[in-house]
Amino acid sequence: MAGVDRIIDVSAGDEHSLALREDGSVWAWGANDRGQLGSSDRAQHDSALRVDAIQDVVAIAAGGSHSVALLRDGSVWAWGSNDRGEIAPGAEPEFDAPRRISSSAVAIAAGDGTTAVLESDGSILQLGSGPAASQASLLLSGTALFVVGNTNLGSGDLAVKNRLQGQTLGLTVTVVTDLNSTTAMANNKTVVVISSTVTPASVGTKFRDVGVPVVSWESGNFADMKMTGTVSGTNFGTTTKQTQVAIATPSHPLAAGLTGTVTVSGSSTFDWGVVAATGVKAATIVSNTGRATIFGYEAGSTMVGLAAPARRVGLFLSDTTAASLTTNGWALFDAAIIWAATPPKVPTPAISPVTGTYMIAQTVTITCSTCPTGTELRYTTNGSTPTSTSSLYTAPFSVSTFTQVQARGFKTGWVDSDVASATLTFNYGQRNPPTIVPATGTYSDVVQVTMSAPAGDEIRYTTNGSTPTQNSTLYTAPFPIDFSATVKAVAFRIDWLPSLAAEATYTLVVGTPTLNPPGGSYATAQSVVVTTVSSGADLHYTLDGGEPTQSDPTIVSGNSIPVAHSATLKVRGWRSGWTTSGLATGTYLLSLGTAATPILSPAPATFTSSQSVSMSTATNGAVIRYTTDGTDPDFRSPLYSSPVVVSRTTVLKARAFAADMTRSAVTGGLYRIDTGAVDLTCPPSE
Repeated sequence: MAGVDRIIDVSAGDEHSLALREDGSVWAWGANDRGQLGSSDRAQHDSALRVDAIQDVVAIAAGGSHSVALLRDGSVWAWGSNDRGEIAPGAEPEFDAPRRISSSAVAIAAGDGTTAVLESDGSILQLGSGPAASQASLLLSGTALFVVGNTNLGSGDLAVKNRLQGQTLGLTVTVVTDLNSTTAMANNKTVVVISSTVTPASVGTKFRDVGVPVVSWESGNFADMKMTGTVSGTNFGTTTKQTQVAIATPSHPLAAGLTGTVTVSGSSTFDWGVVAATGVKAATIVSNTGRATIFGYEAGSTMVGLAAPARRVGLFLSDTTAASLTTNGWALFDAAIIWAATPPKVPTPAISPVTGTYMIAQTVTITCSTCPTGTELRYTTNGSTPTSTSSLYTAPFSVSTFTQVQARGFKTGWVDSDVASATLTFNYGQRNPPTIVPATGTYSDVVQVTMSAPAGDEIRYTTNGSTPTQNSTLYTAPFPIDFSATVKAVAFRIDWLPSLAAEATYTLVVGTPTLNPPGGSYATAQSVVVTTVSSGADLHYTLDGGEPTQSDPTIVSGNSIPVAHSATLKVRGWRSGWTTSGLATGTYLLSLGTAATPILSPAPATFTSSQSVSMSTATNGAVIRYTTDGTDPDFRSPLYSSPVVVSRTTVLKARAFAADMTRSAVTGGLYRIDTGAVDLTCPPSE
């Protein structure tokens, strides 16, 4: 809703809505044809209007065309449509201003034509056309002492007695004559009610000093009660032929939510008094606004030369007026009895200094100039709501660190005050950035990060490069960084500005593996140990000289790779979040001795027939190459795979070859085949 901020609750009726601000004010907008916005103009309002007649509200409820509010003091007020008795059964069909319907509630609800109130004793007050709707439940409890001129009650006193003990107020009534009344009779009473049928001198000052609320409509008794001055006709008196009163303070509960000029009875004589400056003038004689027909004093306020021991109320009723009261007249009567009998609320204390930020320690004072004598001011410094057992304020106290001061007034028989609050924040400067070790750099293993700051500082840090806040991770001990990251840290301390961010960027690179022994020429097979300084790295290798990939075989750091033949070993390391390592390369050339000289079978000799010559070597894995032209075999010579058939005289030579070994000596010789026939060919010379 534009123009209204800090809203903590909302409620909607058929065509109107309510909003509750955190300051306890109620705002309304929408249709107002039944007064549901708390305004008498009956106009539609698209912008929110403040309901000025009530404040300190803690809950709201919108019915179909009426509104309900629960105040902190437990009272419930309603306004708008009353067609179905949802506000006051049997009263006017609608109310433009809030009207009290309960004084001790803990929860409220409203529907179309119905109101429900949960009372503090667990009972439910149901008004209107709801399932249990019938009439208002009792607003008060206890006993009223009704002081009259004669126990044979006239029509006015009888109407009052019936009202006091009726379905709205619900008091037990003890009737006593003025002559028989005593001060002690006020003890343990909810309220003392003094009729205009008494003889003022017979009542006198009997009830002037009692700590019980008093409601009186005998103007001649006003002076004895110190509610007015002593001059009849000037400070108090009566005015005849009256039917109306002029509402002077519509926002006060004594006005019963009424405004303007209100008809309260048939033609009658009205009692009036001139109220002191500290009193409340709720209504006056229409033709003389200086003469109060309804007025009251808060307990502890100064009347005329006397501090009110309890609430005091003066009313306009005369001997027979009550017999002809209108609905509004009875509403004002009910409001007077309810306000008088409801415990007053202790004024809210004041805290100095007020909420703010300070550069030096502050001296806190808690005062209440309007609190009644005997009020205890109790406070907390941790933001909790003060109770009657919280610290008792007796003298100013010093505050030098962030403190939430809450204060509240307590007095026996009074409703506890609202809570006063002041949040004191201090700013002593800016903290220095924390120290981060190690510094920015490239590292080949998990980094253990250590942070430090002066005692009392709170270090908060991040590892994603963002600037830390007070919600970031709290540093309590060194921690590992096992991925490339930018670490930032900020020092916080109550009453100081946070430091600038300290920063360290760690680039983690898998350490290039090492090969032991390194590549070179060796006379025996080698077992190559592969290591890296980077824990948790995956090492992949090849033995064919190819570039390793993550699909190649792995070797755990510290383990070995067997090299049984000459080979080129290549190893590289990987780890998630790290830069891949450099390439480790080792070329291993093995020289394992000389291959065994082949054995030819049969050996070279003279034969009379063709020979099938087989060859063998004692060296495993060796191959034999041979020639038949008398030359020495090399790696290009034919490879022996099966016996060689010699069918004519031939010089047959053989040599063994094996990987990583020196080739063998040449063996063989002349195989002479002499079959007796003349061989015209000349054998090669040996």
